Amino acid sequence: MPERPELHMERFNGLEIYEIEEARWNLYHDEEDGKMNLWLSVACGEAIKQFDDTEEIGGEPQWELNLVEPKLTEAALVPGFRAAIPDGHDESRGGCVTNFYFAEHDGSDKNTIDIIKTEGSKLLIRLTGEIVDVNYYDDSKSRSKLLVETWFDRDPDGRRSMS
Repeated sequence: MPERPELHMERFNGLEIYEIEEARWNLYHDEEDGKMNLWLSVACGEAIKQFDDTEEIGGEPQWELNLVEPKLTEAALVPGFRAAIPDGHDESRGGCVTNFYFAEHDGSDKNTIDIIKTEGSKLLIRLTGEIVDVNYYDDSKSRSKLLVETWFDRDPDGRRSMS
């Protein structure tokens, strides 16, 4: 794991790296759909490695995932926990369950969540997913692969931002 937390975005033209400024999580009962929601949020700042086409945009990635399950408990959030969010939009789980923002909002697909380690309310989590390229939203380039492995801090006020 790098010394400073990073989001890796493997694009059609190579690897871009962004410094993670904040990684937060919460598990709460969503009154609207009656299910439990494991909310994960990653906010990035400055690019560490970037290509000219995205440097011009000046985007700072933000990634949100919501694992919506009927009986998810905090006791289950231990090393070895693994879950998948196959599609960024899932009507059975309340609509939009993922959001990746760079220059526009779009969902991420083929997402995985792996809990590697816990320390009190902090969770070391590895996230993976795929997005439409951040400079080619028409899907004309191959999909970009995302990777985050960092410590997430508990935010009791954290909630899904989209539906």
